[in-house]
Amino acid sequence: MSTTPKKRTAKRSPKDLKPKRPGVEDRPIHILMPYLLGLIALFLALCFMLGEDKLGFFGQLGGVLCGLLGGGAFGAPALLLIYAFFYRKAVRAGRQWYQFWFFLADLAFFGVMAAVFTAPEVSFAPVENYEAGVMLAGGGAVGGFLYACLMKSVGVFTAVAATLSVIVFTTFLFGSTPAEVVRNLLFPLRERAREDREDRRERQALDREDREARRIALAEERAARERELFRAEQQAKKEKKKTDVQMESGEDVTGAPGEDFLPDNEVHIRLPKEEEVVAEAKEFTAIEDMPNVPAPDVKAEIQALFADQPDGGEDTPAPADEDAPPADDDGAVPWDDDPAAEEDGTPKVKKRKLTPPEPEKPSYRFPPLSILPVGEPLSAGRQAEQEVTARKLVDTLASFGVRTSVGGISKGPRVTRYELQPQPGVRVRSIVNLTDDIALALAAGGVRIEAPIPGKEAVGIEVPNKSSDTVHLRNLLDTDFFRDSKSRLMTCLGQDVSGNSVYCDLAKMPHLLVAGTTGSGKSVTLHSMIVSILYHATPEEVQFILVDPKKVEMGKYNGIPHMLIPMLSDPKKAAGALNWAVIEMERRFILLEEMGARDITAYNELVKNDPDREKMTRIVIIIDELADLMMTARDEVETSICRIAQKARAAGLHLVIGTQRPSVDVVTGLIKANVPSRIALNVASQVDSRTIIDVVGAEKLLGNGDMLYAPVGAHKPIRVQGAFVDDRKIEEVCAFLRENAGGANYDESVSNIIEREAQKFNEKKKGGNLLMGEEPSSGSGLFADKDPLLEQAIDVAVRERKVSTSLLQRKLSLGFGRAARIIDMMAEMGVIGPFNGAKPRETVWTPEFWMEYKMRAHDERKDD
Repeated sequence: MSTTPKKRTAKRSPKDLKPKRPGVEDRPIHILMPYLLGLIALFLALCFMLGEDKLGFFGQLGGVLCGLLGGGAFGAPALLLIYAFFYRKAVRAGRQWYQFWFFLADLAFFGVMAAVFTAPEVSFAPVENYEAGVMLAGGGAVGGFLYACLMKSVGVFTAVAATLSVIVFTTFLFGSTPAEVVRNLLFPLRERAREDREDRRERQALDREDREARRIALAEERAARERELFRAEQQAKKEKKKTDVQMESGEDVTGAPGEDFLPDNEVHIRLPKEEEVVAEAKEFTAIEDMPNVPAPDVKAEIQALFADQPDGGEDTPAPADEDAPPADDDGAVPWDDDPAAEEDGTPKVKKRKLTPPEPEKPSYRFPPLSILPVGEPLSAGRQAEQEVTARKLVDTLASFGVRTSVGGISKGPRVTRYELQPQPGVRVRSIVNLTDDIALALAAGGVRIEAPIPGKEAVGIEVPNKSSDTVHLRNLLDTDFFRDSKSRLMTCLGQDVSGNSVYCDLAKMPHLLVAGTTGSGKSVTLHSMIVSILYHATPEEVQFILVDPKKVEMGKYNGIPHMLIPMLSDPKKAAGALNWAVIEMERRFILLEEMGARDITAYNELVKNDPDREKMTRIVIIIDELADLMMTARDEVETSICRIAQKARAAGLHLVIGTQRPSVDVVTGLIKANVPSRIALNVASQVDSRTIIDVVGAEKLLGNGDMLYAPVGAHKPIRVQGAFVDDRKIEEVCAFLRENAGGANYDESVSNIIEREAQKFNEKKKGGNLLMGEEPSSGSGLFADKDPLLEQAIDVAVRERKVSTSLLQRKLSLGFGRAARIIDMMAEMGVIGPFNGAKPRETVWTPEFWMEYKMRAHDERKDD
């Protein structure tokens, strides 16, 4: 359906957003005054340097100033330059004359300062002070007089008073306080950044207004077109029926001129047959079931066509209804309880709106807890063995000169934490440096030190237990805390080193990164979270999109009602699913804005009793292996994850990302910055531990679910033993849901969009393989008219925060000439800064601005 494009408003640059206002400072005298003051300062400096011998008569001005101010006259050029620099600011504030008097007072106290250090004696005589000032002995006529006054009044504090006066008057000469002066001189970029943020917000608001106006105009135009089309169809039907009836009765069908044009609210039909009534009802039902539902006024017009006629026309038969009594010969449907029925028993026609019956959905039945096994309670351990270990710890530290005492012992499922309190004067770092010696003394591997324990004046030394306990998922599900939790995304994580249950709420995180090597328990952790949601949320509340490139972990969940689409194993389709999530997020934000809701919870509360508004379901996207996606579509996956992580919390979309290769090329800086909650299981090195949770320690975990849990807002990660759920029990839970909850109801529209996005990615790959040095087709990309690789180059510049010709050659496999041309294009667009010698150019555009730029360009292309 073609539409007339709406005229767009011209885009405004940041300079246009803040129009310049003419003021007093724009007068010619105020424009020229700073330059005049600067020239005077330069001339005075030349007078002091060259003197009367070189400048003649005007060269005596330096001597005159020295006679008036002594050595303080040498500060006059500097004060004049300051006065000139801040003159226009003083004019805008309307205090240029105050600043002039501050300048004179500051100059006079410069003379006082000179007198403090060089005056041979105190004198009130102007002539003597002037002659001494010419010889640079004293403060001159003005400075010497003020110096004498201060010596008589404050005595030995004259130097302090003169120094404070110079500081105060210089500050006033700057036109601000000392703190403002330092801030304006040292941090000028902060104000510029603030202005850029305000300008960016205003541009975003203008773009939102334009999109909303286009959307409303398109909706109105579509409704009007559908209204006109329906009127034309109904008019054609009325004319055809009228002609058929007249031909059957033998009347003249030619009629008078203009007779065929009837008002919209009149339908003249003489006793249509029963099959015609049924056909008409079916047509009306088809109209009601159209996917593009007309506006409410169109529905009113449709219903008016089947209403009673006000001018005595014959009644129009009501649409057929399966639940209604059988119709009479004339097509009318009798109703026994109709009070409008005539006394002779002849029923009148009662009009009913035909609504197709909705299929009944089976009620959701939560799987019983009896499917999962009950775990044994956590054993307390042998107290004597724990006391022996604690004594060994104290003796080992004492042998190295570290005096401590045992403050408490906490036994967990896999480790026991000994709380040691250092004696006064003992450094915490000295205990941490003895980790290997402690492990040797205890003959234990994987000793971890937490220094200090949050909230306690103690250092925690975690030693593995000789016999480990398994934390079963059912023990965490069968608690009042989990059952009474209002959040539908509450999941069971495990137990900490004290044996306390640990839960995590995905709605508050709002996204989670899980990383660990093979065998560390990463997949079991993801299964525990999924099963927890299955026991706590219905398919109308939470739905899943599962991505498993390995094809062996998440396939068992196919067919359950919580699945939005079948499990994805193709990395290209997974990248398409993330692109769909971005589109769905933007669509939901439009609905939130229309209802004035802040988040999905408030929106669902507002539309609870509105049948015309859809209820939003929370969607959890779980990626079992991020590395495969990053190798297939790095830029697309990283961009989609960042956009979802930045904004999707309010829209009800949540990411859980797992990877067994937590390197910086997989868990990039952008992903880390936007996914605040993280879980680190056992990793290979300290570098991997820092990549995940920014601290070391994950390399010393024991594996099999032993993790460091760092939720958003936590100062230090928490050590947790993850809950265990067997694969066979997971399959039993899924089988129960398939049999008793109606099975899966996949959304085909989502699958179609994902297929389309994956196809776009395939076409992009066919267009050019950057790794092999090939180029994509010239018709793709945002800047295809300039250079097909310009968009890729901007991605590199924004990601690296700097760019050079050699960097583009290395990243994009380009020649020097083409890389240099792309650098020039980015400089013209303002993406990068100016030429900086041999150093790389700094990137001006931020990642957030680049994402918004691409999204805005994508929206404009769709509108075109």
